[in-house]
Amino acid sequence: MNSPYYTDPLIREEIDKVLHHNVKMFQNLGVSSTKSERNAVKVQERKNLRAVRDLDPEFIGSLLDHSD
Repeated sequence: MNSPYYTDPLIREEIDKVLHHNVKMFQNLGVSSTKSERNAVKVQERKNLRAVRDLDPEFIGSLLDHSD
């Protein structure tokens, strides 16, 4: 893979921080979370991914394609 995510440790670290933050947002949802709260987390997840898309457009693009 020639993706910067796989070849550049600094880029991987920055993207991994965002991915970790996104996971924590979903972990904080509970069984009593409303549909609105779940949707808000999904929207924020996409915003977070778009914020680092410039680091590796192909890798982040594939994540955004699969987050729908």
